[in-house]
Amino acid sequence: GVGLCRGAPARHREDDAFPGAVAWRAGSAAVTTDAGPRPRFDPASVRLIAITDSLRNGPRGLALRAAAAVAGGATMIQLRLKEESARSLVEIARVLRAAVPEVPLIINDRADVALAAGADGVHVGVDDLSPAVLRRFVPAGFIIGASVGDDSEVDRAVGADYVGIGPVFATGSKADAGDAIGPQRFAHLARRCGVPAVAI
Repeated sequence: GVGLCRGAPARHREDDAFPGAVAWRAGSAAVTTDAGPRPRFDPASVRLIAITDSLRNGPRGLALRAAAAVAGGATMIQLRLKEESARSLVEIARVLRAAVPEVPLIINDRADVALAAGADGVHVGVDDLSPAVLRRFVPAGFIIGASVGDDSEVDRAVGADYVGIGPVFATGSKADAGDAIGPQRFAHLARRCGVPAVAI
């Protein structure tokens, strides 16, 4: 059956650096690559994802905020800095990796940056390479998350370890987030995806 972790997804708490996410579990995901089965993905790692969205006081300040988020209960950090170059993202990711080694570090959109920086994985949107394509060249154990906003995007997320679904509630932290889908629609999409889902 379908169940939401700790009831219906709650409105996320956020500051301008860390929009939050609440995880829903539909069972653990296991993916087989050409090299054989890779280690099982831990759904608990997506219980609360802290998403970075500001470099206002440099990489060190970002790392300190990431560490504070982890101390406050974040179970994963996603590096999301759309305007930075690949080189800059790699450098920032390495700073974050050193600051919060105890939780997975995921890079938004850029699998190349994630691999170069030694991050744990990547989160891709509908305009990026699909999880199925990424699986052909990423190493075993590499985490892949995918964004899903409606039924038309479910099939494209096949191969992902987890999906980010939403926005469940209206948000002012992302201009192109789209209309809020609400908890019932979230539950429907999470059921269809069949992997751990994060309410954005």
